[in-house]
Amino acid sequence: MTQELQAHFFTMETSPGLYREFGRFRQHYFVEYLDWMLTTIDGMEVDEFDQPTSRYCVLRERGRTIGGFRMIDGSLPTLTAKICPSINETYLQAHDLSLMEITRFGADRRIAQARTVSQIIYALMLQYGYLTEANGLVAIVDLLHERLLKRMGLVIERFGDAFTLPSASGAKLDVVAGQIPLTRQKHDVMEAFNAALNLVEIYDDTNVLGSKRLSA
Repeated sequence: MTQELQAHFFTMETSPGLYREFGRFRQHYFVEYLDWMLTTIDGMEVDEFDQPTSRYCVLRERGRTIGGFRMIDGSLPTLTAKICPSINETYLQAHDLSLMEITRFGADRRIAQARTVSQIIYALMLQYGYLTEANGLVAIVDLLHERLLKRMGLVIERFGDAFTLPSASGAKLDVVAGQIPLTRQKHDVMEAFNAALNLVEIYDDTNVLGSKRLSA
C-alpha cells in the first residue's frame, strides 16, 4: 500500500479533475455515509466555500481518492464563522492570529489499514499548516472526533461549549468549534506524525511545500 499512496495539494483551478473527484468523495462520505444535510450537484457535494482561493488535499490509492480535506485562510469567509458568528466576533477578531480553517476532513473507513490512512491525512494537514505559518487549524468537529484528536496526543483548544446540528435523518449531532494550536503541540507527537509522511508521495500544485513533487 505504501508505494501506491499519493497525496495531492491543489485548487479547483490547478486540478479541476481532482476537485471533481474530491466532490464525489465528499458526496459519498459526508452525505451518504455520515448522513449530513449538505448540498449535492451532479454527484458532488459542494458549498459556498468552494472557491478559487480554497485549497484542497486528497489522498489517493491506486488512482482512487480515499480521503482528504479542504483548507481556507482564516482571513476569508469560513464555515466556522458562518455557523458560529460569535466565534468570529469574540475570538478570531480579538486575537492577532494567522489561522487556517479545515473542513470536509474525511477518510474512507472501508479500506484496509484505515487507521494508518487517517494518520497520514492528519500528518498532511499539520505539515501544511506549519509550512503556511498558520498559528492554528480551526474546525468544527463532532465530540467523537474531538476525543480521537486528544487520544492522538494533539493539544486542542475549544472556542466554546458544544452545540447540536441536525442530520438528514433527523438525528442530532453534537459538535464543538475549536482549533489545533500549532505552536503548542508536543515535539514527540509531531515527530510521530512526520514519520507517517514517509508512507506517501506528495505532489503540490499550490507551491507551499517547495516543489511540484516531493519525497516525504
